[in-house]
Amino acid sequence: MNKIKTLPKITLFESLLGMFCCFPFTLTSLRILQVAIIYGGAIFYLLLNSDILCKTALRRDTSRVSILLKILILAICCLCVARNSCKDFGYFTFIGGVFRGFVLYLAYGIFILKRHDDFGFYDFCFLFIKNICWYVFFTLVLLIPTVRNFWKSIVYISEGNSDLVESIVYYTRFGLQGFSGYGQTICCSIAGLCFWMLKLHNYKISWFYFALLFIGSACYGRVGLLANIILFGYFSVASIKFKKKKYVLLLIVGGVSLFVGLALYIEYFSNSYNAFSWMLEPLVNLMKGNKQLSGSSSQLKKMYIFDFNSFTLLFGDALYLDPNGNGYYRHTDVGFLRVMYYGGLILLLTYYVSQLIFLWGLFVNLKWSGKVLVFLGLLGLFAMFEAKGESCYLIYKVFFVASLFVDNKREERNGILVCN
Repeated sequence: MNKIKTLPKITLFESLLGMFCCFPFTLTSLRILQVAIIYGGAIFYLLLNSDILCKTALRRDTSRVSILLKILILAICCLCVARNSCKDFGYFTFIGGVFRGFVLYLAYGIFILKRHDDFGFYDFCFLFIKNICWYVFFTLVLLIPTVRNFWKSIVYISEGNSDLVESIVYYTRFGLQGFSGYGQTICCSIAGLCFWMLKLHNYKISWFYFALLFIGSACYGRVGLLANIILFGYFSVASIKFKKKKYVLLLIVGGVSLFVGLALYIEYFSNSYNAFSWMLEPLVNLMKGNKQLSGSSSQLKKMYIFDFNSFTLLFGDALYLDPNGNGYYRHTDVGFLRVMYYGGLILLLTYYVSQLIFLWGLFVNLKWSGKVLVFLGLLGLFAMFEAKGESCYLIYKVFFVASLFVDNKREERNGILVCN
């Protein structure tokens, strides 16, 4: 008989701190000071704990290779800047933002590691779920007009996102960080995958968390909503291997309920185009049999521009941003195409291999028979989000920090889950 596993006790402070480290926000009046304190403090904390960081983060060959490949990526990017005569530093700006987020969440991981010497990999996955759920909770609170208006008046919102925050259609995409979009919906999907991993690993975790993640993914981006629906179907079927057929029944009930709910919505409530209509547009169009799932998916098709000569295919055009200042080069939002047009297949393959070699090394070391299923689910998320925008850096960030806890004492005590 399967042993029910309990999740760790996590304080409110630890949960909220993790939420902030995932989605740091600043106040308009104190932005420069806050940025200096937040990121300067995180770097200083990592330097103070560099011995712990080296012992935990760099103990595997795959982790070391992954970091070496990332150094190679920086070298390739420097060559690209030299090629474009220092006219386009857009990719370095992107890397800088990724690095700041990575450093902050890594410092949080070390902080938790020092506070809980019995935390294992799955415990940290649960903590990450709580981090994301708190952000979703505050997003729901910010749906209240008075609270929303107050927060809008004090939180820093970038100039490019200020108009989006005022849009009625994007009403649900406002959170503590300001406009919440692709990054937030990706994190909801990663947390959704972690939820299923814990469920199938026989941890006692409430469905309330998945409901919040589902709501969050719908609020921030429709691709995240579809990703969590697909995860629900994938892991419900995969649960048969673990003799948990009740999840298949839950999938059937959920599917029927979704179908009935969409039918009622189409019949009585689908006349106006508001935030709720925007959220459900792909599902409604799918149910109606429309070839075009949404306006954004139609625009995305136009962004699949494969205009490569042999040199560009290998080395790219060394341009990340449009020379005229109109978004990305070649006006594409597609994640892998942005990288290919910047540094060609050489940069793209280095970028992806640096992520995947680490993730494979991580999941190989997990003491659980279902790790291959989870890894395949992770690859599915990877492919889905990269087809829409750049995402794999977020997947890497979350699991790199989680990897600090793989060989911890609790993981060793739990041992292999045997499914009888």
